[in-house]
Amino acid sequence: EYRQRSENLKQIPSTKQMSRRDGVWYYNNTVYNGEFIDYYYSGRIQGEGTLENGKVNGMRKMYFQNGLLSTERYYINSIPDGFEKEYYEDGTLKQKGEYVNGKEEGIWELYFPNGQIKLQTNYKNGEVDQFATKYYSNGKIKEKVTFKNGKLIEDPNLIAINQLMKKSSDSNKKGDTKSAIKYCNKAIELDPNFTKALRRRAIAYMNQLKFDESMIDFKKALLTSSCTDALEMA
Repeated sequence: EYRQRSENLKQIPSTKQMSRRDGVWYYNNTVYNGEFIDYYYSGRIQGEGTLENGKVNGMRKMYFQNGLLSTERYYINSIPDGFEKEYYEDGTLKQKGEYVNGKEEGIWELYFPNGQIKLQTNYKNGEVDQFATKYYSNGKIKEKVTFKNGKLIEDPNLIAINQLMKKSSDSNKKGDTKSAIKYCNKAIELDPNFTKALRRRAIAYMNQLKFDESMIDFKKALLTSSCTDALEMA
């Protein structure tokens, strides 16, 4: 891999050839200025960027071993400052947002592998500000929380759902499947896509030998859940 590189590429050092002292990169005992490229043992590029006075400045890129881009982030004096994008290993966008002096600022968005938004959060000076919204992988809202004066204000609808789910769980422990289903029904009325309620009702139906009803809930839970929820269900 090294022999196949152009002479210009061979002249660009890796940070693995450097030393770092007090946050500053040195090459041959001299503060380094210029490009750097890091490589995997396979010879494929691992990351690249530019050092000014021994600190990362400008665009810094990282790559997966398959050659696709993993992260692109702007730096000023080795501090994240500017727009950032992160990707899944297949090249689809995973996350994007902006740093200001090393802290998240404005709207940040996290995505499912299918491209649907998973989480949208508003930041101010590195802290969650005003709101954060979670989504199901089909694009529907899963949970929305708001913040006031730095304090979390829970969604009243979600509080009610969680209370119903607790009652359903307590009923299950007592062997009262009928009541467990009743509380799940009420939770699903408040949020038809609430995966936990669908999953619990499906299991309750299965225990009652109502297999058709159980399969309907299981299928809907799989369709509305995130990848993580689906794995937990499996």
